[in-house]
Amino acid sequence: MYNRGNGSGGFFAVSQYYNIPLAQLLYAGDDVSGEAWDSREWNMQKDIRYRLLSAAVEIVKKL
Repeated sequence: MYNRGNGSGGFFAVSQYYNIPLAQLLYAGDDVSGEAWDSREWNMQKDIRYRLLSAAVEIVKKL
């Protein structure tokens, strides 16, 4: 089976070519590791999601 990845390879290639900093954040709010899907109520975790976004913004400011 051919794995095309997450589609970000082109972004990283262009950023490297033009010497532009680039970062990628992977956020997974649910859990698919078990037999049954566990949503972990990711759509209700507004405080956690806000803190993650705030942290990401601060990291991007430092790039």
